Amino acid sequence: MKVECKLFDLKDLTESQVSFIAESFFSEAQGDLEGGYMSLARRNYETAYELFSMMGGNEWYQIRARKCQERLTEIEEIQS
Repeated sequence: MKVECKLFDLKDLTESQVSFIAESFFSEAQGDLEGGYMSLARRNYETAYELFSMMGGNEWYQIRARKCQERLTEIEEIQS
């Protein structure tokens, strides 16, 4: 399988594309958390949080950002 990477700036993307990327990080984080990969889950939730927060005022994005924060808190409690 050949994988190609392209460097891009988020300002080049539409809102729906950024939303898709954020949801992908969130979904990956869920799987990592369920699999016990806490450091991967933390990093993916942090990335999803940044993207959802960046998207601003929409209530859906605010809810998703809060969900990321809740999961990050859970991870911190588990690792303490």
